[in-house]
Amino acid sequence: MQGIFKRIFRKANKLVDNNKYKEALQFYDLAIWSNPKNSLYYFNKASALRRLQQFEQAIKYYELAIEINPEILEYYNEKTQTLLFMDRFRDAIKHCDLCISKDPQNSGHYLTKGILGYSSLLALALVEMRRLEEALQSQDLAIQINSEIPDYYNYKGMAEQSSFLAITLTHMNRLGEALKYCDQAIQKNPKESFYFYIKADVLYKMKRFEEASQYFDQAIEKNPDNPEYYNSKAITLAEMDRLEEALKFFDLAIFKNSEEPLFFNNKAEILKKMGRFEESLKYYDLAIQRNPENSQYIYHKADALQKMNRFEEALEYSDFAIQRNPEMAEYYHIKAIILMQLDRVEEANNFCDLALQKNPEESLYFSNKGLLTIYTSLAVALQKMNRNEEALQYCDLAIQINPQISYNYFQKASTLNQMNRQEEALLYWDMAIQRNPEIFECYNNKGIFFNFIFFVAISLVQMNQFEQALKSLDQAIYYNPQNSLIYSNKCEALNKMNRYEEALQYCDLAIVKDSNNSNNYYIKSETLQKMNRFEEALYYCDLAIQRNPEMAIQYTNKASTLLQMNRLQEALDCCDMAIQKNSELPEVYNFKAVILIQMERFQEAISNIDLAIQIDPEEYRENSSFLAMALQEMNIYKEALIYFDLAIQKNPENPEYHFGKGLTLDKMNRQQEALEYYDSAIQKSPEKSEYHFCKALTLENMNRYEEALEYHDLAIQKNPEKSEHYFGKGRTLEKMDRYEEAIEQFDSAIQKSPEISENFYFKARTLLKLNRYEEALENYDSAILKNPEKSEYFILKALALKKMDRYEEALEYYDQAIQKDPENSEYQVSKAQTLEDMYKQVEALEYYYDLKREIQLLQKQN
Repeated sequence: MQGIFKRIFRKANKLVDNNKYKEALQFYDLAIWSNPKNSLYYFNKASALRRLQQFEQAIKYYELAIEINPEILEYYNEKTQTLLFMDRFRDAIKHCDLCISKDPQNSGHYLTKGILGYSSLLALALVEMRRLEEALQSQDLAIQINSEIPDYYNYKGMAEQSSFLAITLTHMNRLGEALKYCDQAIQKNPKESFYFYIKADVLYKMKRFEEASQYFDQAIEKNPDNPEYYNSKAITLAEMDRLEEALKFFDLAIFKNSEEPLFFNNKAEILKKMGRFEESLKYYDLAIQRNPENSQYIYHKADALQKMNRFEEALEYSDFAIQRNPEMAEYYHIKAIILMQLDRVEEANNFCDLALQKNPEESLYFSNKGLLTIYTSLAVALQKMNRNEEALQYCDLAIQINPQISYNYFQKASTLNQMNRQEEALLYWDMAIQRNPEIFECYNNKGIFFNFIFFVAISLVQMNQFEQALKSLDQAIYYNPQNSLIYSNKCEALNKMNRYEEALQYCDLAIVKDSNNSNNYYIKSETLQKMNRFEEALYYCDLAIQRNPEMAIQYTNKASTLLQMNRLQEALDCCDMAIQKNSELPEVYNFKAVILIQMERFQEAISNIDLAIQIDPEEYRENSSFLAMALQEMNIYKEALIYFDLAIQKNPENPEYHFGKGLTLDKMNRQQEALEYYDSAIQKSPEKSEYHFCKALTLENMNRYEEALEYHDLAIQKNPEKSEHYFGKGRTLEKMDRYEEAIEQFDSAIQKSPEISENFYFKARTLLKLNRYEEALENYDSAILKNPEKSEYFILKALALKKMDRYEEALEYYDQAIQKDPENSEYQVSKAQTLEDMYKQVEALEYYYDLKREIQLLQKQN
């Protein structure tokens, strides 16, 4: 009977040799049942369980083996290895010390082998605790012992010793030496999969990914049941950007061990990198479900939610991560980044400070993680708050801590750029490039690469070097064709060049690349606004809000569109929504003031500007431009000029302030001075069509028509999509009696903006001067259809009908004009004259007398 059970035990061992661990367990159970006092049966079952990574169960069976036979040190040896796999390093060290303290002179085979194993395992545990010098001392002891061991154990022991030395040297970053010991271990024991795995790991750390991948394959070939081998191979493939293959290997790791949360987390990380966020969330949840106490899994889910613009949920998970492990600086840091994206800058600043408290020397650590450094994040937060001088100090700190990290130089460049110190900014950009000439490829994987290239493009745009900016963005697209933000930024650059049709194409590409990013819809709505396609713009504003309803700027953008559609109350409501989302943004109050000015609610406008000044007193002179605009609209011109001067003093390079002063001087009939300020605005921003357009209008008012035409042409050249530029040129040509050319311009204006009634009205008026009555009538009808409240449209249609001797119809339109504006006596006079022309003398005289009585009555009342 015992012979049968010994055969069962041998069968189990054979299955283990063939890496069929699950089947082996059944045979070990039978062997234990046959002889529960045999410690070897428990020990071998424990070893099979360890190979299956069922560590808790393995420990239980090792302890049963030790309980039956406490003298066999091999049992302690493998139990210690298992404790190491469970990251229970302190327990492992205690175990090692206990056994090494046994009498080394009592040197049976198991004892001698055991001492060797414990010296090596002690070294491994010390490595994991970063006590590297002690680890090497322990391994030296193992080598001394190993030299006296009989051939069989010496052969195997040397292989193990080489592998442990390789591991220790890897942790000490002495990778070349580590590789030699890996080769020694493989040479001594080429059947052991673990040695191939260690060599693959060293090659991975040396960034020799192709070779690492091959050695992981050999480890898998020798032991296809170890899920860690598949996991490590997947990570290596991910580094090689072979992401689809990586996913397959993560699936194999999960198939081999579906209870290991790390494999689910790692697969989620790759899905996140591929932009497959919904799938990644599913795998993060599976990882968290298996180990809800692991803060890293929660942190990674927060990061994914942040990338999906689901900021409130992301905040929730960043808080969970902090609760699980309040000592991790990166958790506070990610929360700061999320808060910045919600424009909650003060809170973001506080969490950056907390991250710094946890890890003051963070620069290298976070750079290796591919995140912004905390000092750099503080700089970003301060930059958003326009506290640029402080931001520069934090940039300098980040550079001081780690002068090799290129992103630190980039952030300083970005801050200098915001301060309009573009030349200095470009110097720091060059420093970033010097630190990392392969910046495009390096940062492509880390997710911050596009910031660099965008900065270059933005700086070049601000320096009016548009073509170079586009080349820079094309280069970014070449290196990272899947990144939607590069396309959206190219769209913005094209917008500044007034190349709107091309800009729209890049907006659409950005949306295709990332349909969840609200910014892509925001930029498309801005582009459509510039093209006067307001209904479409409004649609995309709503899509942007739908994607990210917490961002105040989305509502301000919608308000801007509604303002241009003259839907002022709705625009005002949108501003109030923006304030509800973030009451600390001065620019929202300033924009609300602009709308209130349009509604002639001037006192409320000034109150909102005062609120903006209270929020940011440092920007008082900036806000003074809005006060100037409000005063200008209230016809308080002298005071308006004072505030424009304050704004110019604050920022003499801002063309808008020079332009605003020019407009004010124009309204004061100080045209010559107005021209000087228009010229100043044009010099600072020659691509802004509005500046050329307003200069043209001023020249026209000075009867300098030929010069006016030149500036109308420039305005059209700068922005061929603006209908008002064609309309303005048409008006000037009409005044020069060049009617045919004027009509062509009015046609262009109608083509660009068929919803604007004035385009039809002035075309009709010009046609009337050419005696083209039928066409004039058609255009008057179009004008009336577009805006039936304008009385002058009816009066001029009546005049056209009168010239065509269609008196009865003319009288109908006079009546409608009078109905629209009963206070305008000229309309009644025109009607009387028409009645006279119809030879209805009596009726005409009666009309005159009635009109005279009404005028006398009004005079008495006044």
